[in-house]
Amino acid sequence: MLLRDLKALRRAAKRAWLLAAIPILAAGASPTELSAPSQESIVARVGGEPIHSSEVERYLRPAPPRISVATPVEPRVEALNRALRVRLFLAEARRRGIKAPDGPPALVTAHLVQGLIREERLRHGIRADDIADEAALRYFEEHRESLSRVASIRVSAIVLTGPEGEERAEQLLPVAAHASEEEFHDLVRQHSMDAASKNSGGHLAVVDDEAHGVEEAIAAVALGMRKAGQVGLARGADGRHYILRATEVRLHPAPWDEQMVMRVRNLIAYEKLERVLRELMEQLLTKTHVSIDQGALQQLRVPSVSEYSQSSFVSD
Repeated sequence: MLLRDLKALRRAAKRAWLLAAIPILAAGASPTELSAPSQESIVARVGGEPIHSSEVERYLRPAPPRISVATPVEPRVEALNRALRVRLFLAEARRRGIKAPDGPPALVTAHLVQGLIREERLRHGIRADDIADEAALRYFEEHRESLSRVASIRVSAIVLTGPEGEERAEQLLPVAAHASEEEFHDLVRQHSMDAASKNSGGHLAVVDDEAHGVEEAIAAVALGMRKAGQVGLARGADGRHYILRATEVRLHPAPWDEQMVMRVRNLIAYEKLERVLRELMEQLLTKTHVSIDQGALQQLRVPSVSEYSQSSFVSD
C-alpha cells in the first residue's frame, strides 16, 4: 500500500465537514443555474427541486476504516447528506440576504454557503484563539492517544472466506470485541480459515506508519487503532474478511508544544462549529420537504481507497 493512499484517506476523513459546506464544482446550484445530463438519475428532491446523481457523486468518498462494533458509515448516505447540506445552506443564505459576487454558479454557491457558515460562527462566538489554555490542555489529555502518531500496531485476525464470510464476520465482530486475548485465540482456532495465522494464534502482521507490505484495507483499519484489544473489520482484495484485533500498540506520543496547542484549539473550535451547523441543518430540514429515491442512491458507485487517493493526490 502506498503511503500517499493512507494520507489521502486520512485527509478525506479530516475534511469531510468542509466538503459538506464548500462545493467542488457546482454542488447546490439550482436546476435553473445548472442543467443535468438527461441520463442522470434523480437521487433526491429538496422542496421539489431535484438533486441529481452527479451532485451526490462529487461528495462520495471511500468507506472509512471499520473500527469497533459501531454501525458502519454508509458512504452514499454521507455523500447525500453533504449535498443536502449545501443545498439547504444555499437557500438559507439567500433567505438571509447574504451577498455574493457575480460569477459562475459554483463560485456564487461557495460564497453564499461560506458566508452563512461565517455568520453562524460569529453569531455563536466561535474562535480558536478564544479557547482557554485550561480547556485546550484538558482536551489534549482526553484525546492524547488519537492525537499521537502510530509507530507500529501488531494485529491478529480471524480470517473468513466463502459466500457467508461477510455475514459471519458481522456476527463474530461483537463477540471478538468483548473477548479476552485467550478467548480471541479460541475464536481464531474455531473460525479462522487462514492456516498460517491460525497456527500462530491469529498473528497476522505488524503494521508500521508506512504500512509497508500490508494490504491497504488491513493497514487502514490497523492504523486507526490506538489501544490493545481494539477490533476492526476489513475486506481484503481477495474477498476474504478479516476481524482484526490489536495485540500491541506503539505510539509516538503527541508533544504538548505550541503547534499542538494551536491544533487542539482549532479542533475544539471545529467541533463547536460542527455542532452549530448540525443544529441548523436539523432546523432547516423541519421546514423543507425532502424525498429520497433509495434505489437511485444505492446505484451510486463508491470509489475504492486507491481510486480516490489517485485523484486526491493529483488535486491536492
